[in-house]
Amino acid sequence: MSDQISCVLIDDEPNAVKVLNKFIESYCPTVNVVGTANDIEGGVEVIMENNPQLVFLDIEMPMGSGFDLLAKLEDRKFHVVFVTAYDHYAVQAIKSQAIDYILKPVDIDDLVNAVNKVTKKLHEPKSVKEVLRNVALEENAKLAIPTLYGHQFLDPENIIHIRAEGSYSVIYTETEGEIMVSKNLKSIENALKQDCFLRVHRSHIVNLDKVKELHKNDGGYLVLQNNDRVEIGASSKPAIMEKLGQRLNFI
Repeated sequence: MSDQISCVLIDDEPNAVKVLNKFIESYCPTVNVVGTANDIEGGVEVIMENNPQLVFLDIEMPMGSGFDLLAKLEDRKFHVVFVTAYDHYAVQAIKSQAIDYILKPVDIDDLVNAVNKVTKKLHEPKSVKEVLRNVALEENAKLAIPTLYGHQFLDPENIIHIRAEGSYSVIYTETEGEIMVSKNLKSIENALKQDCFLRVHRSHIVNLDKVKELHKNDGGYLVLQNNDRVEIGASSKPAIMEKLGQRLNFI
């Protein structure tokens, strides 16, 4: 999502629109005003044309109110901040699911606070279903490995462990053997989204689901499904035990 919040201003007083626009330009740099209107019909039209993320909306206007405008837009996909000279509409504004309610004359702090609320909302997942979908996408995301011809897409479940080799890395897989990659270990660590991968040593990342044995002697090491032995760094031991404890039932 872009850092810029697209915005529409709707007020029957042209001077009020001008002042609010100037305040937004001066104090809300993340907001981009994409359209304005001075009545309900014009407001509906400018919203339909620009599909804004935020609408600053006056309440009392000729030929209806801001609430009437919202009633004409059943599938509302934008946040609303009411801007009005009257304080007795607060309850109705709440029922209309407005994100904020600003009294005229507009106070700069109130305006900035309202924009901050909208920014926070826009960065929140919209539903539990969306959160789960995002998690699922990360869990299933393949690792794109650079090659001479472009990229090779590797299923993370196929990775046993990854070893640093200078500024390169070697990926050990179940079905494709060893793959040399022109990326350092830190780059690969950042690219892996699945929580089964753990940096167990400065030169090793291990897929904890491929661990076969944990040995405490010789400083501690792991034996993996391909029988490779990977040393455990002293600082990594607590994290390894915690992660393994989440996957295994220790007796």
